[in-house]
Amino acid sequence: MWIRGKLLGKGSFGFVSLATFINGAAADHEEELDNDDNDNGVVLAVKSAEFSYSKELQKERELFAELDGNPYVIRCFGADVTEEDGVILYNIFLEYASGGSLRNYIHTEALNLDDIKWITKSLLLGLREIHSKGIVHCDIKPDNILLVLNEERGNYLVKIADLGLAIRMKDRKGKTSSELRGTSIYMAPESFLKGEYSYGVDIWALGCCVFEMIIKKPIADFDGDYVSVGDNKQQRVIQLPPGLPNDAVDFLKKTWKKNPESRWSADRLLSHPFVDIED
Repeated sequence: MWIRGKLLGKGSFGFVSLATFINGAAADHEEELDNDDNDNGVVLAVKSAEFSYSKELQKERELFAELDGNPYVIRCFGADVTEEDGVILYNIFLEYASGGSLRNYIHTEALNLDDIKWITKSLLLGLREIHSKGIVHCDIKPDNILLVLNEERGNYLVKIADLGLAIRMKDRKGKTSSELRGTSIYMAPESFLKGEYSYGVDIWALGCCVFEMIIKKPIADFDGDYVSVGDNKQQRVIQLPPGLPNDAVDFLKKTWKKNPESRWSADRLLSHPFVDIED
């Protein structure tokens, strides 16, 4: 049995709210979430959509299942169907990130360079496993990176969330799309301009996140030039501000190579001096 709690957010897919499970937990992982001794129940996040429009949400649950066991990806604990106020809803149950999003963390906390390196390394470890499964996230950005409390250490784990736009490379090889997948200011040139998607789009977006952590404001607010590329599209020319650490500058250049095949992979970036930091 579960009870829907406060609304956490809305999107084109539907909405996310808190869910409290009483005397047990969500379908697929009951043994892991069993909390009979806790009168307050187990708190998860529940992502819901009208059943007739839930195809993408059902696909997202399948992708979460493929990534189960990756400690740098938000966990999914099953799904169910409910009728609420006369509406049939499809629901998936996700690990609750009490620390909020990386975006909130960037703009409310005093991040030092070691913090940024540690977060970056965590994201690379997550992306390496996601890519090893043949999956491209397609929407890496601070809003989709969440902080989950690590009760053993009393700190937060950095985890990648929201697989709603993710694709399998085997389904996309050689294909282009007229529909943009992602958030424009974090999109790689080839996806923004040509509708091409590969593992490199996640690496480009990662670089944008690292840049945002360093300069403490969204990359869209950074003073940089836009150039017209036709078809009413404009591409940002990212100019690095002076004073950045040399290893950070080199790291960003590796993520922002125009040719996606020249960008360093997540696995290769894990050997870069910028992320040479203990967990």
